[in-house]
Amino acid sequence: MGLMNRAFRSIWRKKMRTAVVLTLLCLSMGTLISVYSTVQASKDNTEEMIEGYQATMERMVDQSQNDLLLITISQLGMGRDFGQMSSGTDTEGNRTGIPVSEIDEIKTLDSVDAVVPSISRTYGNFSALPNFPKREGQGQQGDGEGSGVPPWGSGERPPIRERFDELGGAGGMDKMIDYIVTGVPLDKDLLAEYPLLPANIIEGTNLEPGLENMVVISEGLKDHFDADLGDLITISDISFQVKGIYSTEAQTKNVYMSLEDAREVVGLQAGYVQSINVYATNESVIDGLVTVLQDYYSDYRVSANKDMMANRLEMMERMTTEQVSTLEGDLDEMESTGDTIVLISMLASGLVVLFILLYTVKERTKEIGTMKALGFTRSRIMLQVVAEGAMISFIGGCIGVLVGYLGSPFFSQYLLPSNRALESSTPSVPVVILGLVAVLLIGTLGSLYPAYIASRKNPVEAMRHE
Repeated sequence: MGLMNRAFRSIWRKKMRTAVVLTLLCLSMGTLISVYSTVQASKDNTEEMIEGYQATMERMVDQSQNDLLLITISQLGMGRDFGQMSSGTDTEGNRTGIPVSEIDEIKTLDSVDAVVPSISRTYGNFSALPNFPKREGQGQQGDGEGSGVPPWGSGERPPIRERFDELGGAGGMDKMIDYIVTGVPLDKDLLAEYPLLPANIIEGTNLEPGLENMVVISEGLKDHFDADLGDLITISDISFQVKGIYSTEAQTKNVYMSLEDAREVVGLQAGYVQSINVYATNESVIDGLVTVLQDYYSDYRVSANKDMMANRLEMMERMTTEQVSTLEGDLDEMESTGDTIVLISMLASGLVVLFILLYTVKERTKEIGTMKALGFTRSRIMLQVVAEGAMISFIGGCIGVLVGYLGSPFFSQYLLPSNRALESSTPSVPVVILGLVAVLLIGTLGSLYPAYIASRKNPVEAMRHE
């Protein structure tokens, strides 16, 4: 106890010098805690992002299993409404489309597992899209009229690629779309077997068989329609009640409704749909099934989804791998930078303790000589100096803990999302203990050489020192 009391009194003899040492040790401790806490929080955040990317990829693979077996039958050309398959009209001007009666015939094929009719329509502002000039005697693009000459005539093709880039590419095109109406058959068996409706409902419930004038919208469309769960929205002068809202992680602008409601929205004649989705029994029969369907339905477009889905999955896997690799590289660089900062800070603090205590020992040469004359052994004098170094380091470390708590959010706000910076970067108990041990080690190691010098002094020469 006497040793610690003497050490405590000794470090406060030169208050300014002690204050400087405490400040440096405090900054070292604060830096260690702040950097390691921020790096750990960034690591946790990065691991969450990596897990999220991988989970998304796995979910897409699971969801794509049925899409790989999908064959779509649709009418040739595009309608005047962007994104709406062109539909024929009857003598009264009603849109017809593909007869639903075709479904029963397709179901008779052995390689067909299920047949799902579909109706969709895209709403938005497409006035910025390129307008191709209409030739005399020729219908507008997508009308299917004319003599086979391209819609832009016999002259030079308009620079559609340049115009597409001017619109912002795919991102710009997406901004033109307000929402997409998707009509699906509310058949219990089909809904259970195939992902016709969004699975990630976050408010309300999904559509069910027998419902009319009900819709499920994406979370991102709440602002567009200025509507919430249970509210009414209007599409093509028809009112629908919002029954459910789904997360916008994957599908951002879809409005799901029953096939019958979608038929009324689009204006299709009863008994017709815009497209038919055919699910094959397995991947090996797809090519043959496409050939059979194309031969039989020569007036329609028949396309297999497997090549597109395979390319999409390959692209998503490559993007996910690149993103994960980038995140891991950033994390490694961050950890390396943090270690360097902490190492430099600790080394500087250790040198400061070393030189300050060396100077202190030199100042106290006469006192040390007196202590040895009074019977203090070399080991007791060494312990005295080491205790002073350890004590001042411990005090500085305790103050540094507070600095670390205050500094961690400051560091992390530049490395983490703002909503996670404060909660994620709070120093943990192991980090605080590590910091205290490190700063005590610095103080102890920094005081060993000065303690050795003090213990080796000759008491007679030391007492003569002025």
